[in-house]
Amino acid sequence: MRDKEEKTKELFDSLYDTHTDAIFRFCFFKTGDREIAKDLTQDVFVKVFNHIKKGEEIVNEKAFLYAIAKNVVIDFWRKKKSVNEADLPEGFMNTVPSQSNTEVLAEYQIFLSLLDKLSPTDREVIILRYVEDMSSKDMAELLGERENTILVRISRATEKLKKMVEEK
Repeated sequence: MRDKEEKTKELFDSLYDTHTDAIFRFCFFKTGDREIAKDLTQDVFVKVFNHIKKGEEIVNEKAFLYAIAKNVVIDFWRKKKSVNEADLPEGFMNTVPSQSNTEVLAEYQIFLSLLDKLSPTDREVIILRYVEDMSSKDMAELLGERENTILVRISRATEKLKKMVEEK
């Protein structure tokens, strides 16, 4: 019994140490708020711990974590739908991390504004590929699509972003 608890803790610690930052970034890009992203990241790892504790197998760790994170974010937005947008603080969706470098902030805001112009599906593949550095194979598993389909979506979304940058 003790060995099982130790293995559970070791696996969880390994997953947490390896993937916390990436899951936080994913949640942050989906919500635009650092505090909410922290809370959602915590929720993701509570679910991961419960899954491990039950003894259920994890085949692809990265895809598994992102699938949970995606569901946690979806649940968050479903709960938030009852909130009127007018009640949200000004700039709620465009909150940026606090940085002293004005140039970095400007580039970050341009990046966010361009992402906002993409469709949700294009935005998702761009974030997973270029922000989270996820492979097309892992993305295909996470999104339940063929890898070729993901590669085409990444290519098309990247081209759209390039055109937007050229227009700026």
